[in-house]
Amino acid sequence: MFSIFCTLLNDRYVHKNLTIEVRKIAAFIFHLLAHCAETTCFVLLGLSVFLVDFPFQQLPFMLLVLVVCLVARPLAVYPLLSMVCSCFDV
Repeated sequence: MFSIFCTLLNDRYVHKNLTIEVRKIAAFIFHLLAHCAETTCFVLLGLSVFLVDFPFQQLPFMLLVLVVCLVARPLAVYPLLSMVCSCFDV
């Protein structure tokens, strides 16, 4: 927790001391690492449905999970997106 706090505070001071080229490279690398971490989490969560032994029928449960994911994603994303767009008048 302390390292996260220090990183957040140091960002304000370190950012000004970097050249523009290094800032762009660092931003690209952190953006890439964030996407890799997010993809890894979702892949592991998705595979856990298929790899865990459940005491009940697996196929109906997998279909239920698929339907819930396909329905829950738009229900979560679109209201949040509309809130952000209304805040910034986009």
